[in-house]
Amino acid sequence: MYTAWMGILSKGRLRAVLVLLSVLLPLACLPQAASGGDPCLRLGMDDWPPYEFTSKENPLGISTDIVLRVLDDIGQCVESITEYPWNRGLSLLHDGDLDVLFSADYRPERLDWARYPDEPLVESAWVVYVRTDRADLRKAESLDDLKDVEMGTVRGYSYPRKMREFLARSPQNDPVATDELNFRRIALGRIDALVCDRYNGAYLVDKLGLADKLRLLPEPIAPSTLYPIFSRKSVSPELVKRFDEALLKLKSGPDYERILQRWLPQAP
Repeated sequence: MYTAWMGILSKGRLRAVLVLLSVLLPLACLPQAASGGDPCLRLGMDDWPPYEFTSKENPLGISTDIVLRVLDDIGQCVESITEYPWNRGLSLLHDGDLDVLFSADYRPERLDWARYPDEPLVESAWVVYVRTDRADLRKAESLDDLKDVEMGTVRGYSYPRKMREFLARSPQNDPVATDELNFRRIALGRIDALVCDRYNGAYLVDKLGLADKLRLLPEPIAPSTLYPIFSRKSVSPELVKRFDEALLKLKSGPDYERILQRWLPQAP
């Protein structure tokens, strides 16, 4: 058959066909665009379980499951999903070299280069854990009850106003790089309390086996909401709107609760 075609085509036409194929074949190997014409998305995520993390090179977690489910629901293809250090991910999103990054808190200063959906992926809270071996902390109910404690914090976190005011008038150790380091420090008695996200804290208490050494204060400091953020340089507002509408629809049905329970079966 190939020989027959060679006989039919003149040299000029054959050359034109080969040139056309050399252009079209590489394009066929690229990721398919979604039906709406949006290019396939490059996703970035933090390492912050149980919201997002990798295990055996597989992206996992609450936010990961929700983002991928919503994108699938709107027929939006994904080119890649990569874990980055948080500040690196923000830089890539700012420059348009990454399309979506999660999970992010809301910060108005990002609006010049990032788009937020109206609907958050997850609603959580800022909470405080204290040591159980300090008698004066056993009856503490809220942040206001804590006196003369060294509070563990993480560099770069934007804490709620009530915590910022507490830190301004209380002694504290130097902030560390991760929440897990603070949980290890409190287990060794190097700090007296720590502030963290509710679900990340529950995950780390279970992972490190600290349930008998720590107590969660009953009163949260403040609510927190977590979002995916989209690059203004590479993602249209129409796509963000479609994502928002599909996320709201997902949250109104049973599948959203199933995703939460998959990762938070015993979260306080």
